[in-house]
Amino acid sequence: ILTAIALGAVAIGAVQVTTVAHADGIDGSAGLLLAVTACGGVLGSLLYGGVRLRGSQTAHLVLALAVYGLAIATLGPEPGLLLTLPLLFLVGFANGPADGIEAALVSERATPETRARAFGLLVSANWIGFAAGSALTGYVVEHTTTGAGAIVGSAAALAAAAVLLERRRPARTPPTGTPAGKGTEHAAS
Repeated sequence: ILTAIALGAVAIGAVQVTTVAHADGIDGSAGLLLAVTACGGVLGSLLYGGVRLRGSQTAHLVLALAVYGLAIATLGPEPGLLLTLPLLFLVGFANGPADGIEAALVSERATPETRARAFGLLVSANWIGFAAGSALTGYVVEHTTTGAGAIVGSAAALAAAAVLLERRRPARTPPTGTPAGKGTEHAAS
């Protein structure tokens, strides 16, 4: 979960840097573009918190990461202002609930004695990912294009979704020929 959290934060760091760099090319205000992303996050969080959806929280997080990964990818071709605004709103709309889901997943897996440490790790994973995404994307944007910076963010968000999907795969069954009850002790863990 912490790996997925860090990768999701890489994506958001990439979005922040890409958005500021992209604003110049479309004669937009970087502050306005970042505010649109934040407004999407607020609305997405409020709606997610007030609606009961089917499926597990992990499935919801995978969907949120995929949505904002694909929205970030669409920023790659460096669209004009009219397309950039709804894309950034969508990034925030998916990212807001993702942050809440991450906290819920960490909370349900931590014991009362380890909860403070677990949330410390969650916050650390977020900031480490955000710093790495910002630094890497800054380097990429300076040496290539703004669109390449969006690719960094999209790849990170989609990688985070993939990490969660991999984690959900059932344990492998023992090879045929293994006596019943042998080698299956770890299948449930």
